[in-house]
Amino acid sequence: MRGLTTMAVTLGILGAAALPATAAADQGIQAPWATPVPTKPAGDFTLLIAYAFGYHREGDTFTPGTINEQLADTVIATLGNRDIPVYAQTEIAEVLKSKYGMNSVHSIGAASMAEVERNNPRTIGVAQVVAGERAATKDTDTVGVIAFQDHLWRATQTTKSVGFQAYAPAGIPMPDVYAADNDQETTRTPEVYRPMDTAASIPFLVGTGSAAR
Repeated sequence: MRGLTTMAVTLGILGAAALPATAAADQGIQAPWATPVPTKPAGDFTLLIAYAFGYHREGDTFTPGTINEQLADTVIATLGNRDIPVYAQTEIAEVLKSKYGMNSVHSIGAASMAEVERNNPRTIGVAQVVAGERAATKDTDTVGVIAFQDHLWRATQTTKSVGFQAYAPAGIPMPDVYAADNDQETTRTPEVYRPMDTAASIPFLVGTGSAAR
């Protein structure tokens, strides 16, 4: 408990996740966004889960935005010539359908989630939806996780927390450049996103196995 308290206080006072990884380490904090993610070859995956990162808004219309378009491209790069199930948040699924004609993608939107998640879809909410849909095969599934680079470690840990074996695809880079015009404020810059990501990762960092967002 002392370690958790110290970490939480340090995050609140210093915003340590916005510091370089070495500075965060000096504060006794493991920066999840700078932590290596376990990988497996893309050919080992039995399904992919793609987690969105922000969105754009044009009037009353929501659009995927640049980063989610890049995440859709990353899904395609990971798939190669294989035909395995793809579960993607709506922002990514829309691009997979419109750009790549992937009408078989399992689109996960707020309506798919439990009531508590619908107004604020979280990483864990997406993972829980997929776990429910894959209940019969979850124990033998190997999941390839697609996510923005600074979100990748937490997205992978969250996917594991619902019972999957989960890894990033080896040798396939994730999008890593922030979009200042994102309409989701927490995803515009590393200075804003990284402290939130570290705070949400605290349960994983102390080994309790579930994330806050």
